[in-house]
Amino acid sequence: MLNNWDKWMAKKHKKIRLRCQKGIPPSLRGRAWQYLSGSKVKLEQNMGKFDELDLLTGDPKWLDVIERDLHRQFPFHEMFVSRGGHGQQDLFRVLKAYTLYRPEEGYCQAQAPIAAVLLMHMPAEQAFWCLVQICEKYLPGYYSEKLEAIQLDGQILFSLLHKVSPVAYKHLSKQKIDPILYMTEWFMCAFSRTLPWSSVLRVWDMFFCEGVKIIFRVGLVLLKHTLGSSDKLKSCQGQYETMERLRALSPKIMQEAFLVQEVIELPVTERQIEREHLIQLKKWRETHGELQCKSPPRLHGAKAISEAEPAPRKGRSQGVVEPRRGGPRAVPGRCEADPGQCGAVLGRSRGNAGRSWAGPGGVRVLSLARRGLWLYTHPLLKLLFLPQRCRCKFFSLTETPEDYTVMLDEEGFKELPPSEFMQVADSTWLVLSVVSNGREPPGCQATGVTKIARSVIAPLAEHHVSVLMLSTYQTDFILVRERDLPVVIHTLAGEFDIYKEEGGECVPVTCDDVSNGFLKPKPPASPTLHPVQSPQTRFCVLTVAPDTLPAIATMLIDVLFYSHAPPWDAAPGSQDLDSITFFSFSLIEGYISIVMDAETQKRFPSDLLLTSSTGELWRMVRIGGQPLGFDECGIVAQIAEPLAAPDISGY
Repeated sequence: MLNNWDKWMAKKHKKIRLRCQKGIPPSLRGRAWQYLSGSKVKLEQNMGKFDELDLLTGDPKWLDVIERDLHRQFPFHEMFVSRGGHGQQDLFRVLKAYTLYRPEEGYCQAQAPIAAVLLMHMPAEQAFWCLVQICEKYLPGYYSEKLEAIQLDGQILFSLLHKVSPVAYKHLSKQKIDPILYMTEWFMCAFSRTLPWSSVLRVWDMFFCEGVKIIFRVGLVLLKHTLGSSDKLKSCQGQYETMERLRALSPKIMQEAFLVQEVIELPVTERQIEREHLIQLKKWRETHGELQCKSPPRLHGAKAISEAEPAPRKGRSQGVVEPRRGGPRAVPGRCEADPGQCGAVLGRSRGNAGRSWAGPGGVRVLSLARRGLWLYTHPLLKLLFLPQRCRCKFFSLTETPEDYTVMLDEEGFKELPPSEFMQVADSTWLVLSVVSNGREPPGCQATGVTKIARSVIAPLAEHHVSVLMLSTYQTDFILVRERDLPVVIHTLAGEFDIYKEEGGECVPVTCDDVSNGFLKPKPPASPTLHPVQSPQTRFCVLTVAPDTLPAIATMLIDVLFYSHAPPWDAAPGSQDLDSITFFSFSLIEGYISIVMDAETQKRFPSDLLLTSSTGELWRMVRIGGQPLGFDECGIVAQIAEPLAAPDISGY
């Protein structure tokens, strides 16, 4: 579904609703919530906004309150158990960013558990935009200073209770218990502090899909089965006893299977809620006057949000080079957009003129010797599993028979201590990533390096520009040296519109924008012949949801650092040609990509690793018997162009 989300949402929304009612698989839950809420589109429309807010100081009056609330959110969960731990740090960042994003609202304590649940399923930036959608689309006005929206919804809940459970309605009326006394925490925290964890997740799955009616239904089910019969009311003779019963709900009615089935079957619709809203709003105006909080209209679920905020069209009339973050790819081996549409994206603006995709210093490329790996185990584990602690957004670690190759941004590079075991390329590299544009001939379905061989790699090779290729499950990246940027712009400007990012917006780049516009002279042809090997090993290209990464952490550590290591004194290229040691892990902007051999894949839980629906495997073609360095140009182009002609995919 996620791979063709727009089509499913437009034509098969009922099946999406049924899937959410059955429960979203844990490995997909974080991504699914982003698609359902529209926060994925929101993030793409506001690239870099969260990072800008994250760098700001914030209002001290909100920061003090947020700090005091951090340790209260799921204190026994591994993410939030440590004061000052990465979970509490991310929670602080998300809540602080919201106070800056909506300073007129500031911070409400009920937002903290909402944000904490989101952080358990996605990185901080994605959690922030998901929180924005909840506050603005699902529950608008809930967290404003006067809490007018929650008071209105309390009256709507009470009115609906009259139809769902007259006995409970009559009892609460007799005891003069205002809805605000028992439903405030339920609704404002979306039951995250009320229900058992398994029930919370199932309720949230339906809430993101169907909207606030799920919250109303859950509240009505709890009231009906707590106060809905004369037998249940025998122990609730007074106001105090009734409130105590509502604070200590029966575990039976909160049990996942029972609660979800009751919620699904309860006939409360969006139309009923909106009709009651108009009635209660009229009564409010008669007694209190106009609402002081002018919140936007409520949108009832994913379908309404999708129609109100459609995703931007993927196709373009011509090639485009612009900043982009990695996102989920549909299936390895096929283009994410329409067949045959491919192009390139410049991930960093020239100099310091705009915000960099991969950080102000671009990307560093380095090699770690196996015999010195012990010195880097701790920082590598930090980059693998705690990227928030070092603010690293571009990290790739590849194990080869000779060494470990690492690509990472400047923030990540700071984590690695210099030593004789680390060799760093003298150049800083800039990131180009591939997106659609519509230039390729119809029917082209190749992916990875072959997809962009003709349009990007070959022209750069002709002008003696060295490139590094990095293909992930989500997208494809070309890395070019910073000093070659003027040549890259001149070379690609004829076929592509090139953009850089300034002040959060994409602005066109022209040849006049570069300080050195002269192309390098094409060097005389001096082809180098390299041996080509094709080991029998078969590889898988996989991804894993960030929230499930801890579940495979032990296995990842074993595979990366212990399982494959050959003897330190083994000569390069001495490995059996029938098999090869190769394992790659990339964590780029919160998205994970893994390349491993098929035998290694069997060691991981099959329900946590996501791959193509066909389960296709890949073979490796290895060029050269030893590392080739960075100065020889055209190797990638020479290999990729012949593969591109018959639409053979390659990573």
